[in-house]
Amino acid sequence: MNADLTKYYAQRAAEYEKIYEKLERQQDLKRLKEIVSKAFQGRDVLEIACGTRK
Repeated sequence: MNADLTKYYAQRAAEYEKIYEKLERQQDLKRLKEIVSKAFQGRDVLEIACGTRK
């Protein structure tokens, strides 16, 4: 990835993250966390992901 593209996404990261702060999304996020936690309870998981959080 070139430096300009990396810089662009670094500058936009906070904007992309705002969707998770919306009040109307909180119940869904809470439920998703519960589902994922139960699905992988007692298991070893290798998470490979990309996103805006470091």
